[in-house]
Amino acid sequence: MPEEFRASEHSLLSFIAKRFARAPRTLLREHYRCHPDIIGFCNEKFYNGELIVLTERKGDMPLHVIRTVPGNHARDHLNRREIDVIAEEVVPRFRLAEEPESAGIVTPYRAQADAMQKEAALCGITADTVDKFQGRERSTIILSTVDNDISDFADDARRLNVAVSRAVDRLVIVTSGNTPSRRTCIGDLISYVDYHGMEIADSRVCSVFDLLYSQHAKARRAALARMRKISPMDSENLMFDLIGTVLKEEGLDGYGVHALVPLYLLVRDSVSLLRTERERSYVLNRLTHVDFLVFEKISRRIVAAVEVDGWAFHQCDAQKERDELKDAICRRCGIPLFRFSTTGSGEKEKIRGFLLSFATRESGEAA
Repeated sequence: MPEEFRASEHSLLSFIAKRFARAPRTLLREHYRCHPDIIGFCNEKFYNGELIVLTERKGDMPLHVIRTVPGNHARDHLNRREIDVIAEEVVPRFRLAEEPESAGIVTPYRAQADAMQKEAALCGITADTVDKFQGRERSTIILSTVDNDISDFADDARRLNVAVSRAVDRLVIVTSGNTPSRRTCIGDLISYVDYHGMEIADSRVCSVFDLLYSQHAKARRAALARMRKISPMDSENLMFDLIGTVLKEEGLDGYGVHALVPLYLLVRDSVSLLRTERERSYVLNRLTHVDFLVFEKISRRIVAAVEVDGWAFHQCDAQKERDELKDAICRRCGIPLFRFSTTGSGEKEKIRGFLLSFATRESGEAA
């Protein structure tokens, strides 16, 4: 097959240029869309400075880079941490929820785009792949690069050119805080932002599980050295310590936490609620447990069950089926169950939220 027919390597325009090499061509040099500092990058990087930029400088700083906490947050072309940064920091800061139609989110990967479209906290802001966004524009564009280490696919020059030039007034690049392994086009974009004195900031969205990544090995060793070990899994030790810390910080002395509690102990008074033989065999299996159980010390009343879901382990169909069984059984037995993925964030705030909610409700009932 002639090289120019490879759709993965060529756009329609580059195919025509190669197939009909003698055909006359003209660069449309006058640019009327983007803020001069935004299109300035494309002009230097992709057009050899040949564009004539006819837009005016107006408004606040047009280019921003937000780096996530270092770590391997991307899984199968989906980066939950970047979604959380966009939802919790970018959208509120630039008040994008007030006019969601004025903003757009672009990303190299379909999995990331689909996940963001389902995210309620993004307030209906359109999210799509860079390729699908071609031909459109928004006042504010957020670029989610996804990769832990920028790949050739995400770094494709034409793809990046399209992504940057969708932004009319503001471009926000949300990217990994990892040290890059090589020079990339996205790295050049970040260098351009830095050179022109615009914002490069580190996100404050973090997770207790960030310590699991190799980038934080020294801090992990120090943290685990002071913790009580209740499991061979570092993720469970971190969560156990976090729950205890929240109980202490909030003065919830009347509550305690147990680790690795067999499920049959929790539902033995509600065994009639088990509907199938599969549920009964699952509950009665001595290996079936909840990772953590928060309870009232005096009454022994259950406050909540907490599960730590390692990303890789919980991707298989068999484990998903077991998770659904446990969720359904706990729900029927009136046990609130909270799941925390090791790729998530904000665990401390979420734990504090449900513990204080329960404590407030109990105080109200007592009054």
